[in-house]
Amino acid sequence: MQFGFVAACDSRQIEFQLFEPPSHHEADKLVTLSQHDDCVSMLAGRLHYRKEVLATLEANLSSGFIEECNVSDAALALGLYLKTGARGLAQLEGDFAVVIWNGKKQSFLARRDPFGAYPLYWIKAGSTIAFSTAMKP
Repeated sequence: MQFGFVAACDSRQIEFQLFEPPSHHEADKLVTLSQHDDCVSMLAGRLHYRKEVLATLEANLSSGFIEECNVSDAALALGLYLKTGARGLAQLEGDFAVVIWNGKKQSFLARRDPFGAYPLYWIKAGSTIAFSTAMKP
């Protein structure tokens, strides 16, 4: 079973691709994508201690986005990033690889769990920078 993501940006466009077998329930997905304002987050894997992270976000984000955070690990990571910036992602625990695109800053932020359960590769070639959870793409 192949699953994961690719995020690529060059001087003209940004592209996001998710690879995962179909799932009937959003909470069962191992690869999720979330967008809020000018930011996009892709996450492969699972986050732990979700309720504790959600509790810190509820006062700062809209109720609609909090609902998405309840079922999407990518949304939860993005919410933490929006509230606390890059240092907030260091608080995440679980088995994961996450990439966040900040459209206002025109920059990527990538992080994975310390044990590296989900690999995260990157390349810069010319004006293109790309991140992926697999070497082939």
